[in-house]
Amino acid sequence: MVRDFQPSMNRLAVHVDPGRPDAWRKPPYHAEPQAMATRIAEAGGYLLAACGAHFTMMLARQQFPLRRVVPSEKIVFGKVAGPTGWVYDVHVNPNGPDKPAAAALRPVL
Repeated sequence: MVRDFQPSMNRLAVHVDPGRPDAWRKPPYHAEPQAMATRIAEAGGYLLAACGAHFTMMLARQQFPLRRVVPSEKIVFGKVAGPTGWVYDVHVNPNGPDKPAAAALRPVL
C-alpha cells in the first residue's frame, strides 16, 4: 500500500497493489487503513482505497465500493447520527457538484 494525503480534498488515498487486490482487506493490513479512516472521518475527510480502476471509500468503520467515476460526476456523502455513531450515505452524483442529489450531502471528489 502507498499512502497519499491530499489536503486540498481532505482525503487520504491508499493505492493498493493490483496483483493482490484483497490483501488490504485482511489482517494484519486492514487495521491501519481502518484506523486512519476513522481519524480522518472525525475531521470531515475520508479515505479512498484505489486498486486499479476499483475504488472503495472508507468513512470511519463503513466501506462503500464505488464504480468508475467520469469527470462530470462527483462522489457525494452525508452523515446522520445513528444509535452507535455516525451513519454515512455515499453515492455518485451524475448531476455534478452544483446540483446535489440531497441537501445533506456534499461533494467530495
